[in-house]
Amino acid sequence: MQADEPRAGRPAKSSARPTGLDSEEALRRLAEHGSNALPDAPPTPLWRRFLAQFQSPLIYLLLFALVFDVTTWLWEGAAGWPAESLAIAGVLLLNAGLGAFQERRSEQALAQLRALAAPLVWVVRDGALARVPSRELVPGDLLRVGTGERVSADGVWVDAHGVLVDEAVLTGESLPLERQADDEAFSGTLVVRGKGTLQVTRTGAASAMGRVATMLGSIRAEPTPLVAYLAGFTLVQLAIVLAAFTAARYMHRIKPAFQTASAVGGALSVAGIAFLALSFI
Repeated sequence: MQADEPRAGRPAKSSARPTGLDSEEALRRLAEHGSNALPDAPPTPLWRRFLAQFQSPLIYLLLFALVFDVTTWLWEGAAGWPAESLAIAGVLLLNAGLGAFQERRSEQALAQLRALAAPLVWVVRDGALARVPSRELVPGDLLRVGTGERVSADGVWVDAHGVLVDEAVLTGESLPLERQADDEAFSGTLVVRGKGTLQVTRTGAASAMGRVATMLGSIRAEPTPLVAYLAGFTLVQLAIVLAAFTAARYMHRIKPAFQTASAVGGALSVAGIAFLALSFI
């Protein structure tokens, strides 16, 4: 009787409880409200993914070497072909192309795995229980959940038989809470005991979990300490290498090839020692 009283006083939409939605109405609402899934980030264009491969401290060193070698080649009259510059450019382009290709393949593989692992839920469709993907839940659906299952959308409990719900994922509450008919249910929460039926009210980005995901998606990720250290290391290297190359051009007592190799090796060694020393301070 306790479960019947709230239904008697509910609005007309609760009168659809015995039959739920029919397939045509479910499709119409799915087109209106969208799929019941967390909002995904917009896909990254291939050209942007390609350019992102150059955002690395080690790549900056190669870019600096490329620009310096081309500048030197032009300064000396552009005689012959700049073999070193072409080799460095080829390595950079090959690395960027392979990196972008691997990232795209990885995302496609993850999308296929998500599709295979899509959870199925029990809903009342056309007057009978049906097993459908959780992405196809729409407001107004009657969702049946039991022990060990997660609530796939926000809603209101219509029937709740000894239901205990773990809402720690949303509220941080350490203990499961008992839910009765006419109480609210939130997506992402776990039914640890009992079984019941709830009427879906919000799906996708409009649900509680969807709003949390939207807020988290707006947070800008800060660089990790290792990335910050590498960026600082690269700046030190660039400064010392530039000074070494500039000084090397005015050294005429040493052969140019040996002079350049010595300057670069010494500059990188000094930069590495200085960076490590600063890291331990």
